[in-house]
Amino acid sequence: MVLRLFKPNIEKMEEKNDVEGLIKASQMEKDYEIRARAAGALGNIGDPRAVEPLSKGLKDTYYSVRVEVANALGKIRDPRIVEPLLGALTDQDIHVKEKAWDALQKSCDARDINPLIEALHNSETRDYAAKILGKIGKPAVEPLIRALENDEYFVRVSAIEQLGIIGDKNAVDPLIKLLRDQDLMTLAAEALGRIGDKRAVDPLVKLYEEGHSPKEIVEALESIGDERAMELFIRILEDTGAEKEMRESAARAISGYEDKRIIELFIEALKDCDLYSQVPEIAMEALINIGEPTVEPLLKTFKDKKPEYSNPFSTAEGYEKSTQRARIATVLGKIRDKRAIEFLSSGLNVENRVVKIAVKEALEKF
Repeated sequence: MVLRLFKPNIEKMEEKNDVEGLIKASQMEKDYEIRARAAGALGNIGDPRAVEPLSKGLKDTYYSVRVEVANALGKIRDPRIVEPLLGALTDQDIHVKEKAWDALQKSCDARDINPLIEALHNSETRDYAAKILGKIGKPAVEPLIRALENDEYFVRVSAIEQLGIIGDKNAVDPLIKLLRDQDLMTLAAEALGRIGDKRAVDPLVKLYEEGHSPKEIVEALESIGDERAMELFIRILEDTGAEKEMRESAARAISGYEDKRIIELFIEALKDCDLYSQVPEIAMEALINIGEPTVEPLLKTFKDKKPEYSNPFSTAEGYEKSTQRARIATVLGKIRDKRAIEFLSSGLNVENRVVKIAVKEALEKF
C-alpha cells in the first residue's frame, strides 16, 4: 500500500540492500521510471533472489524498463539469467537486443554451458548461443563434442563451427568421423583446418582423392601445413583448369618449400594472365623469399629465344610469354643477384613495352 501512495526512495533502498523492497518497486504497475530504476539497483546489488522477478520485467511494455532489466540480469551471477536473456535477443527493440547480448557476453562462463547448449535447438537464439560457447572456450569442448551426435542438423552444424573456433585438439577425432557425413563433411574439413592438427591430413587427402568438397579440403590442408599433402598441392597447381581458389591455396601451401620442382612450377605460374587470380603474386613472393636458388632457372626462362611480340595482345602465347618475362624481371630485381644484370640489360632492347618497363624498374634496384 505504501508503494502505491508514495514513490519509493530507490537510492536508500539500494544502500540498505533492501532486495525485497526493490523487487516490489520493480513491479509497480503505474510508474515505469521506478520500475527501471529499481531494476538497475537490483543489478548493482547482484542478489540471485532478483533473477526471477527481473526476468518477468523483460516482458515490460516500456522498452526502457526492458533495457534496464537486461543490464541488471547481466550483473547477477546465476545460471538462470541465460534463458531469459537469450529470449530477449528476439525483442523488437534494438536497444534491448544489444543490452541482452552485451550482458550475455560479459556474464556467461562455464557454469552456463548447459542452457547455452539447449539454446542451440532454438533457431532464433542458436547463433548467439553458439558464439558465446565459442567464447567460453575449452570448458565447452566436451559438451559441444556430445552435441555432434544430436539428432537436429543445425545443432550439429553450430557445434562443428564452434569446435573449429575453439581449436581444441580433443575435437579432432570426432570431426574426422564427420568427414564421412555427406551433409557435414565440408564444415568438418573447415573446422579441422582451423584446429591445424596433423592427424587430419591423411583423411583429408583421401577425401579429396575421392572427389569430395575439393575447395574446402584444399584450404584445410593449406591451414594445417604438412608435407604429406605436397604432391596433391603440386598436382593442383599444375592443373590450370582447377578452381582459382584451389590453385591459390595450393600455391600458398607450397610457397615455403625450397625445392627445384616447386621453383620450376612457380616460374611456370608467372604466365597466368587471369586478372582475378592471386597465383602469380603468390608465386613471385615465394620465388623472392627462396632467393638465390631461383636465379639460374629464372635467367634460363628469361633468356628463352622464343620470338618477341611487339604487341603482347596479338596472340595468347605472346601475352603469356611477355607477362612471364616481365614478372621474372620484377622478381630478379627484388632478389638483386648481380648475375641478373647482364641478362636484364639485354631486355632493354626488346620491342615489348611491358617487358621493357619491368626490366628498367628491376635494374634500378641494383
